[in-house]
Amino acid sequence: MAHVTGEVQGSSCQPGGGYHDIRPGAEVVISDDAGHTLAITQLGQGQIDNSYRCRFKFAASVPAGKHFYGVEVTHRGVVKFAESELGHAALTLGT
Repeated sequence: MAHVTGEVQGSSCQPGGGYHDIRPGAEVVISDDAGHTLAITQLGQGQIDNSYRCRFKFAASVPAGKHFYGVEVTHRGVVKFAESELGHAALTLGT
């Protein structure tokens, strides 16, 4: 098994500005390179970091050896990561 840990970074922990779907409990889908769903998890509670950006963390376990994995938060599109990047997958929304 491979462990996916990551976070979605945004400018606010309060949904708004076109990002109403980015909130605690929002769905995160992890897929293989062929698009088959391997795991479904959720965004955790948002926390403000030292640069005043909000970070929503997520984690899941997926089968190892797929080489590339897709991470999709709600309907925002799939972002591809190599297996070596799964321990720190980061997506940034907004500015």
